[in-house]
Amino acid sequence: MSADRDRKPLLPARGSVLIDDFCLNTGLDRDTVENLVRTGRLQGWLWTSRDPIRPWSIFEDALPTREALVALGVPVADDYNPDALCYGPLNDDTKAYLTGNDAGDA
Repeated sequence: MSADRDRKPLLPARGSVLIDDFCLNTGLDRDTVENLVRTGRLQGWLWTSRDPIRPWSIFEDALPTREALVALGVPVADDYNPDALCYGPLNDDTKAYLTGNDAGDA
């Protein structure tokens, strides 16, 4: 019997997009996105234990279409395409979280 057959199957994985990158791509400000999440109008968001009140990222397979955002009545960027995202630089809060430092130490 091969070693491959003895291994447990890999867990399925889901990628996510940071809220800052979602905002960068949609043209929406963070407050608008957080409000949509809090009111349940946007689904698929993740939070961290460090900041359980503010959304951290959204699952890639839960990214809304441009049409879905327009239907929510928000001014979304004309070139927003959830299948062709751009990624920006990490802000200080994100750097601090990823490195395990407090925001003031980043």
